[in-house]
Amino acid sequence: MKKLFLGIVLAAAASLSAAPKVLIYMLDGARADVMEATDTPAWKMLKENRWADGYKTAWSVTAVNEPFVLPGSAANHTTISTGKFAKNHKVLDKRGVFFAPFSQSATPTVLERIGRKQPGAICTLQVFSWRPDVGLLPKSGRWSAICVSDVVNNILLVELLKRPDAPSAIVVFDDAPDAGGHNKGFYPHAPQYLERVNEAMARFGKVLEAIKERSTFADEEWLIVLCSDHGGCGTRHNLSGGQCNTVPLLYCGKNIPAGVISGRPGNIGIAANVLRHMGLESEVAELDDKGEFTAAPPAAARPAAEGLLYDVAVSDGKIVNRASGGGVTSHGTLTVGTDSFSNAPGGYLTLDALKGFAGKKFTISITLRCDLDKVSGDPAVFANKNWQSGANPGFAISARRGAFRFNAARNNGPVDYVLTSPRRMDLYEIVPENADEYHLIAVSADPDGLVTVFQKSAKGAQYWFCTDGKNLNPLTDLDWNVGQDATGNYKHRAIMDVSNVRVWNRALTLDELRKLELK
Repeated sequence: MKKLFLGIVLAAAASLSAAPKVLIYMLDGARADVMEATDTPAWKMLKENRWADGYKTAWSVTAVNEPFVLPGSAANHTTISTGKFAKNHKVLDKRGVFFAPFSQSATPTVLERIGRKQPGAICTLQVFSWRPDVGLLPKSGRWSAICVSDVVNNILLVELLKRPDAPSAIVVFDDAPDAGGHNKGFYPHAPQYLERVNEAMARFGKVLEAIKERSTFADEEWLIVLCSDHGGCGTRHNLSGGQCNTVPLLYCGKNIPAGVISGRPGNIGIAANVLRHMGLESEVAELDDKGEFTAAPPAAARPAAEGLLYDVAVSDGKIVNRASGGGVTSHGTLTVGTDSFSNAPGGYLTLDALKGFAGKKFTISITLRCDLDKVSGDPAVFANKNWQSGANPGFAISARRGAFRFNAARNNGPVDYVLTSPRRMDLYEIVPENADEYHLIAVSADPDGLVTVFQKSAKGAQYWFCTDGKNLNPLTDLDWNVGQDATGNYKHRAIMDVSNVRVWNRALTLDELRKLELK
């Protein structure tokens, strides 16, 4: 998945008098969306360009990790460290393999490259608590390592940074988020996972403060990189899907363009930017990704009504479309309440004007309450496809016991859009905080860009993930139905209360999705 970002390119250290320094801080197992749910100040401080005078930040919460293997730690640690895809650095996360086939001679890490080129001038340091990372230690130059626990590592690193002769190139692997996710689940509403991410971010904040308090800080030029190796879903992350592959990425430095990174950057580009910053531009040509990117302040949100074709709600005891895109038709019996309708009697709803919808880009959202513990089979919640097979063209938001999922066919490649596993897992998974409350589930589809799957609860928790929209095949000549598949004959049904259904003829941005009201 090679990317080319035209425009501003991260420059080499701008001043000959400023000593280039770099910190790569990797949070193991941090989903992109969890960064917006943390209560530590470091993330916001950097995003808002408040860390130090002259330093600016470019960031993304839709970045992607290593795309060619299941999203495990060993492969991604190596990708981040080397700027090479797993198919080239040979660390594939197969059971029992880990770093065994890795060769610093064939695929040197950034610390190794720095040590080779400037063996007497720069000391490098690797800080880690996950013991297999010893396989990435450099072999050349003046280098050292810290490997105890995340807490002790942080204490030792902060003390080391007080010294004028502290290492100039530092890579930190903080394992805490991954441990929390494996224990209780990789979700922004899982308290233990949030706690572990917050702890890691607090340690990151202490390192930032230690750097800024250095007596030589005014004569140094730092590049700060914050990233993750993978996300997770449930208590796992070895699933090739959006929730495991959508990670945060942040660059802070004096030559960084401020704002949101355009497109979908990858953690593979980190190595190139580090080498460039350290004055090793000639080394960048050997990497699989050159790390170039543009960034700009977040675009102003467009009015929610722009492009809105359907805004279905209950009004005066009737199900109506409050937008002007077309009518709705009830099939069977739907129970209409004061502010929602229920399909418990066996009915479903058709959005009449969307049959044969020809737009390439669209966004759908549905606000509903569903007892997922009582779901049988995998009924369609909102669909325009024949749900007898996930291979059929079209999309479906479906329900399974405990979770909602999203499926869309591709023109080629895997049938189940979010995952490549032969098991039918589709979206794995949107797990509500509380089945008794309303949830908004939205999908923004852009075949020329990203597909964003988004969830928002009545309690305010939000999470999302992204995947490439290329080869998306979500449109059919069939009906768009709520509470059934496009045929109206699927054998399983999800009993639900629906308060709102919306359809836009454009792909809403993540910021726009986050501002949507539930009703």
